[in-house]
Amino acid sequence: MDIAARVELPLVPPAELAARLARYQKKLVAADLPFSLITHPLDVLYLSGTMPDGWLIAPAEGAPTLLARKSYARARRESPLADIRPFRSPRDAADAIRERFGERPGRAGLDLDVAPAAIYLKLVQLLPQIAWQDASLPIRQTRAVKSPWEIERHVRAAQQHLAAFGAIRERLADGLPESDLSAAAEAAMRRAGHPGLVRFRRAGMYLWFCVVSSGVGAAYPTSFDGPIGASGLHPASGVVSGVGRLARGVPVMADILANCEGYHADIARTFCVGRPPDAIRRAHDFCREALHRVEALLRPGVAWGDVYRRVDEWAKAAGEPEGFMGYGDNRVKFFGHGIGLEVDEFPILAAGFEQPLEAGMVVAVEPKAFSPELGPAGLEMSYAIGENGARPLLDYPEEILISPPGRD
Repeated sequence: MDIAARVELPLVPPAELAARLARYQKKLVAADLPFSLITHPLDVLYLSGTMPDGWLIAPAEGAPTLLARKSYARARRESPLADIRPFRSPRDAADAIRERFGERPGRAGLDLDVAPAAIYLKLVQLLPQIAWQDASLPIRQTRAVKSPWEIERHVRAAQQHLAAFGAIRERLADGLPESDLSAAAEAAMRRAGHPGLVRFRRAGMYLWFCVVSSGVGAAYPTSFDGPIGASGLHPASGVVSGVGRLARGVPVMADILANCEGYHADIARTFCVGRPPDAIRRAHDFCREALHRVEALLRPGVAWGDVYRRVDEWAKAAGEPEGFMGYGDNRVKFFGHGIGLEVDEFPILAAGFEQPLEAGMVVAVEPKAFSPELGPAGLEMSYAIGENGARPLLDYPEEILISPPGRD
């Protein structure tokens, strides 16, 4: 019985996958790579439409070969690729490569930024005639530019924030534990279609999809490469909402990652029970101004690093607030990052990146400030870059959201 065929799931259209492969193959040709062996699950998903335990052989010309260990049946159901084969071990991949490209010496690509060393060493043993080159850049560059089909999913992901922020405003109260507020937002997002997963490319980077931090907890040192702090529930919990309780006049930041069919939206807002301190209001206004300055620069042709330099120069000249872009060790040297199937995609709005922005890129911009005495301020918004500039994925108030509403 074909169980996979009896379950209806939203699948990636074959034309969408064909367009992705064509763009990727152009980059392989430019890199002088006859093929690339893709082992990273999200890259396999991007080019095949399914995410098995398996690898993809992507040639610079012609159709790819998908090797699926588990589940082969699911891969056959979800991917329109014609050449899908069972996969038992790296030797099967070596045999398929020899079948396609022969025994001649040459170069080939491998996603060395994420492939384990054990896989690389095994391939060197099985295919000694091949000089493996890092091919992570071509696939990351390809994935950075989204199609209208992908952007539609980003927009739908952003809509999940309405449920989360609504739940937060309903539950916001003096004395409520941060973790309780986070749980209410998480439940609302799951009901809105969030699968409960967020993904990063960087090895060892883990983050729960909803982080609620208030007061000093928002400046707590973390190992996460982002400006927000969070104590978590214990050292093993990572960056999740902590043990603190909300207090009147102490702001709380909700930094939330949405997910629709694998595509993310990264949006944050600041809330407060009652009136926040004037210093927090000023810091928040500063962050809103920084957000709009970045937004104005999100146009095709503008260098990623130039966005950072120009806004950073303004921030320093204008007198940035305490803990701007992270307090102490949490300070980061970027204003935004690309999002897609992973949260840490291209572009990176940081110094040293001179590549130009392109229409189709989706970027999260996060100007935030963290005072260890007063708490967090600031916000985050995700944008889709078009030919004439950027548009936010969600229309939602930018000011500090006070509870009860209307009480200031």
